Amino acid sequence: MSADQIQPFRDEWQDPEFAVRWDSLPPSTNPVRKDQLSVLVSTIARGYRSGDLILDIGMGSGQVEEFIFERIPDAHIVGVDSSQAMLDIAVERLRGHSDRYTAILHDLREIDTLQVPDTSYRWVISSQVLHEIPHDAQQAVFSFVASVLPEDGMYLYADRVTIDQDHFHDAYGAVWDGWKAKSPELIGGSFEEFFEQYRAKVDYTATLDESISWLRDAGLIATPVHLQLNRFLIVAQPLR
Repeated sequence: MSADQIQPFRDEWQDPEFAVRWDSLPPSTNPVRKDQLSVLVSTIARGYRSGDLILDIGMGSGQVEEFIFERIPDAHIVGVDSSQAMLDIAVERLRGHSDRYTAILHDLREIDTLQVPDTSYRWVISSQVLHEIPHDAQQAVFSFVASVLPEDGMYLYADRVTIDQDHFHDAYGAVWDGWKAKSPELIGGSFEEFFEQYRAKVDYTATLDESISWLRDAGLIATPVHLQLNRFLIVAQPLR
């Protein structure tokens, strides 16, 4: 299919049926997600102190919260998301932890009007959500994060990254082939089929350099701690 034949589409996060389908997607749709979530949660667990508050910008269906509660049963999380359909799934997933989290329905494109309990969060996370909002809104989120992080706080930011497939197609393909050889039961299809799903998707990925630059502009020093193919995990802290 040529580029001019591809029909643009958006993810329908407000649609309950779409939300359920997305939540049940197999690991092959994002082979690196499990590894990144493990690093994210382990980072929090390593430095967590009793009483720390965690803010999740883009809580979605509560998958990340489930991992956190497995490692840190006494954690308290405030989760924000723009999809009631996703938050409804989170209610079911986190039923055993209903006293440990608070969910807030709010459009992340309007982060400036978000009001959250308390004013300081030692841990702020966002996982696979900011590419859904325009670049200026992403930068506004980073400024908001900087405003709620204390001096010893940390922001863990996992997302899709813009990659240069035209110049480095073979190298990216080699990464995919390695994943498939290691876990053939999890990863189906070819490298080309994997990337075909993103060609028509309307979203707002950024390059690694852009994201780190925007974080610094917001007053945060940042570095990638996990980067594979088209997914990164960045950690950031207030500039001192």
